[in-house]
Amino acid sequence: MLQQGQRIACNPIRTASVVNFGRAIRTRAIGNQYTEMASGGKVYVVLVKGKVKEGQAALFEKCFAPLAQHVTRNEPGCWSYQLSWSDTDPDSFIIFERYVSKEYLEDVHWKSEPFLQFRKDLEENGVEWVTKDVTKYYETGAGFMSR
Repeated sequence: MLQQGQRIACNPIRTASVVNFGRAIRTRAIGNQYTEMASGGKVYVVLVKGKVKEGQAALFEKCFAPLAQHVTRNEPGCWSYQLSWSDTDPDSFIIFERYVSKEYLEDVHWKSEPFLQFRKDLEENGVEWVTKDVTKYYETGAGFMSR
């Protein structure tokens, strides 16, 4: 815990431009860690909030798992991709996604074969959405995503 008058030493942030997938990307150095940043520092965030028919959560997750594995291994322009279930409603969830750009989401992720297969798998397995809300944001850079 900080004491009154105590200062925190901060590492400077350095940026440099690089090219990735034909788009200008910046890297950010914090100490010895380098992280890609979206052009202009604006990471594109998608929050999918949904609920499936009662008792279908496990089936939804089974359909989602291959897509999540594909994104983790093959989509470097996606920096976060996480399914989380509600602690009060076993059929409600969010999927938190972060991308280098809106274009990456639309031109790479949404057009990938595993994403299209995920949609087919849900339909073929009879998974029904009770609610689905997709909200999109740009990060400001304030705060943090990992330590």
